[in-house]
Amino acid sequence: MEQDNYLWLEEVESQLALDWVKEQNQRSQAELEQIPVFKPFQDAILSSLENNQKIPYGTRRDGDYFNFWQDKDHIKGVWRKAAFSDFVAGKPKWETLLDLDALNKHEQANWVLGGIDVLAPEHNKALVKLSPGGSDAGIIREFNLETNRFEKDGFNLPEAKNMVAWVNEQQIIVATDFGPSSLTDSGYPAQVKLWSRQKDLNNSQSLLTIPTSEMGLFTFRLEQGEQSYTGVTRCVDFFHHRTYILIGQQLIELPLPEQHDIQGLFNDHLLVSLKTDWLEFKQADLVALPMASLLSKQPEPTLVYRPSGKAAIQRITPAKNVLYLELLEDVSSRLLGLDKSWHATDLTPQANLSLSVIDASEEDDSVLVKAEGFLLPESLFLLAPNQQPKILYQLAPQFDQSNLQVQQHWVNSKDGTQVPYFLIAQKDLLLDSNTPTILYGYGGFEIALKPSYLAHAGKTWLAQGGAYAIANIRGGGEFGPAWHQAALTHHRQRAYDDFFAVAEDLINRKVTQPKHLGAMGGSNGGLLMGVCLTQRPELFNAINILVPLLDMKRFHLLLAGASWMAEYGNPDIAEDWAVIKTYSPYQNLVENRNYPKVLLRTSTKDDRVHPAHARKLAAKMAEFGHPFFYYENIEGGHAGAADLKQSAYTKAMDFAYFWHRLGHK
Repeated sequence: MEQDNYLWLEEVESQLALDWVKEQNQRSQAELEQIPVFKPFQDAILSSLENNQKIPYGTRRDGDYFNFWQDKDHIKGVWRKAAFSDFVAGKPKWETLLDLDALNKHEQANWVLGGIDVLAPEHNKALVKLSPGGSDAGIIREFNLETNRFEKDGFNLPEAKNMVAWVNEQQIIVATDFGPSSLTDSGYPAQVKLWSRQKDLNNSQSLLTIPTSEMGLFTFRLEQGEQSYTGVTRCVDFFHHRTYILIGQQLIELPLPEQHDIQGLFNDHLLVSLKTDWLEFKQADLVALPMASLLSKQPEPTLVYRPSGKAAIQRITPAKNVLYLELLEDVSSRLLGLDKSWHATDLTPQANLSLSVIDASEEDDSVLVKAEGFLLPESLFLLAPNQQPKILYQLAPQFDQSNLQVQQHWVNSKDGTQVPYFLIAQKDLLLDSNTPTILYGYGGFEIALKPSYLAHAGKTWLAQGGAYAIANIRGGGEFGPAWHQAALTHHRQRAYDDFFAVAEDLINRKVTQPKHLGAMGGSNGGLLMGVCLTQRPELFNAINILVPLLDMKRFHLLLAGASWMAEYGNPDIAEDWAVIKTYSPYQNLVENRNYPKVLLRTSTKDDRVHPAHARKLAAKMAEFGHPFFYYENIEGGHAGAADLKQSAYTKAMDFAYFWHRLGHK
């Protein structure tokens, strides 16, 4: 095994590592900021991010509408509410509940909102997660919605990867760092306790402890009307779960297959998506089980919906009498409304849109739906059964799309599997192989790349005449669990072959050629980019590697990495490493090969994917004499930016880099 000379870069905030980071940042920033389009791109993106003409997405509770809002005057953001009737009328009168910028100023802190869990059905208290700089770890503070103040002696937790859920106003369940051996190898809680108000947490009743080799414990609460259940998901690994419901002071394990996802509560039935065949049901089926049958260990499942082979269920949202189901069919959205007999009605407001349910009402069964397309700015629809869809908000275009078009193409991958991709380019695109083109990909963890408005690429890249492509490769969730599982562990190379096939199709169609073709991806998509660099460098002249996994020999030892062994395999097992070593970018980088000048971006505060992945590959490239750009944001977490200005800066850096490398037509 080759010696690793850069283990010292795994010490996240050691002075030696940070000095190296600052040196790389200064060198790269000095060059990237001098690219002529950088400043115009930054200004354009910042104006988009700070534009008050954004849709205030939120949640309805007791006639009010709650929203978290960021703009140029509220960089970290405000949590606020207005009467829902005023919101529907387009004239909301916002009342501020929590001002993060004011809180940060008062506490001389850098809190980023990590989440808000409001107690139902009382809606008078909330558990607020605040993270320093945007990391996954954070503190929990109890917030009083009647006084709009934090409860000094409430349910408050110090910084950790805290998992909490309400049981009732006097109790919550807590999974956190309780001290030695209370965290898993992935860094998530291995123990959950029942915590009563004004009691000592450490001496509270332990509900469940799991082996540290498992992924972790994650709390949840299922609610519909007056009915609620508090529970715990025991993640054996990323894709194998065991579900428990709290009854009294005891967790009851539900008799479900380990490969399932809980989708919600409807009519006192638990909704479950199956990731494997079970009983008489098929992989990808949505089934419903009466809670009483589950708690008595005698499940009585019924089929709610079975998607076709070209479709995948994306999300389930229960209202009072209607179950809303988001479908992705050939990577385009449909919205179905199901009654309590599971009869489905198509409620899709318009074709060729990407739809996401934002909120459903338990009073009138109406639903708020976000709609957008690559070239269509966001709209917010109010939908209800047997009523015409109503557009509440519709954003003005942020770029001129009149000369742009979206095409979907299919290409045969190396093994013959048909893989779709979208191409967004000018209508009068010359097929002369000279169009600067960015190809984006992810391909992992059953995450689908749905069409979304290209506000930033549209104002910068597309406006300059570039083309933008999105590859829907295996490993993602575009066609359900089977599409994901086709690229799991020992079959990982299929995802990479899919991406290469799309790149080659763009070249064969004469859209572009390698000197004008760039690739872009983050996290698991950053690993994809590392594979592009080391396996097919001749295909690309620019590769943007964002918050990536790259050292696949040690990924399971760094931060949350152990939790991803279900996706990639265990490098400590010879059989798994025999496969992983064929694509691990850090191990496959060599000295005597021509590579494009990549841009590596990560964040010091990313406590999910360790910044050492990007650091170590950059250091190795420097050792071998390969040129590269490197930028590490000192804060921002896995998202890479903690506020709007940071986000504008980093996105401008990405697009300016591509324009610098791929050139004009």
